[in-house]
Amino acid sequence: MGYSNLSSERLVRVGITGAGAATPTKRYGPGVTVSYIGTGIYRFTFARHVGNYLDFNYALADSTPGDVKAHAVYADDFVAPTGGASGYIELTVFDGATAQDLAAGERLGVTFIFAESSADLA
Repeated sequence: MGYSNLSSERLVRVGITGAGAATPTKRYGPGVTVSYIGTGIYRFTFARHVGNYLDFNYALADSTPGDVKAHAVYADDFVAPTGGASGYIELTVFDGATAQDLAAGERLGVTFIFAESSADLA
């Protein structure tokens, strides 16, 4: 991993391929389960606690890039693990102002950023 100003940064990378109104195919991302919640909404559930959630970034791709050029991805609040329940975050894909399912062949790659130490939160 390259330089980071966070001493305890943890990156969790997950890639999915759309399936319309259904659970997408996960291409990579061990330790993370991806579920289809509703139109354009995907839940990423983490098998273990990897630290304090900080942020995420993403990339969209398709064999016809114009099909995803107007898409944007927004995150809901991270739900921290409690009482044996796993932590998760829901991401929503939008096309303009409308939530939009990832179509077959459309790909989303996400990097979730965590900090293991609370010292990095200052």
